[in-house]
Amino acid sequence: MKLSKSIPDSMRHTLVKASSSIFEPIEAFLERSGKTQKAQRLRKLQHQCIGLSEDQWQYIDDYFENEEFLYLILQARDQELQTWKKMKSEEPPSDDPNEMNNYKEKLRESERKLEEYNNDVRSTEGVKKLLKWKMGHTPLYRAMDSQRRDANWYLRDTWLREKCVREGGCCGRSCGCCEKPRCTRSYREALGHCTPMCECCDGYRGKRIRVVASDFVALGQVDLISREGKRYMHSKISYSGRVKFNPRKEKTDEISARLMNAYVWGLDGRRG
Repeated sequence: MKLSKSIPDSMRHTLVKASSSIFEPIEAFLERSGKTQKAQRLRKLQHQCIGLSEDQWQYIDDYFENEEFLYLILQARDQELQTWKKMKSEEPPSDDPNEMNNYKEKLRESERKLEEYNNDVRSTEGVKKLLKWKMGHTPLYRAMDSQRRDANWYLRDTWLREKCVREGGCCGRSCGCCEKPRCTRSYREALGHCTPMCECCDGYRGKRIRVVASDFVALGQVDLISREGKRYMHSKISYSGRVKFNPRKEKTDEISARLMNAYVWGLDGRRG
């Protein structure tokens, strides 16, 4: 039975904590038994019955937004890294001072950009870590964490791959860009489909898509992350062709339902 939307958030937190103490061991047993889909359905049932507090809905929104930031930054950094490598391989003769000074300045500018991207990656990862800490006890986050233990989760989802193809992404070509892991500053590699910063997609389209990011008010416990990381919290991304979805509208909006299934539940029969 679904709880009333008017239930106080304090009581909702208590219910999530109590239900998790009961159901987490069952979820773990199901996964050890190779019944991952059943464990995911159990988590989804808990989520549908108890829901999330207003803060938690904001956290999951921020998590997906921040994750998209990370993919954008990683592909932008890859582009700049290729530019830097090309410049390093084309060092001009040292007997022309003006040409050499111009070359060194361009090289330093590229290195500054790479350092900025590395800082951006570290900051977005800090935000993701904070949001995980805030959401980690919820059935929804446990489902998302389980889904992503499979390194190829984003490739196994047929709808997600078809979406990439429709948007002109690399799943529609033989380059294999979507299958390549993107190194982060942490111990984990980021895996995901193409963003507007994919150089391969730029070449296919014949133009670059302009990405605009705007910042809003940061979350509460901002002292838990670095200062530069604060600007990624409650940030909004916009660009031509971007697919928007609202986790709250999973039951009423088909796009939101598809994306939530791809990113969180994985209930399409591809695992046990």
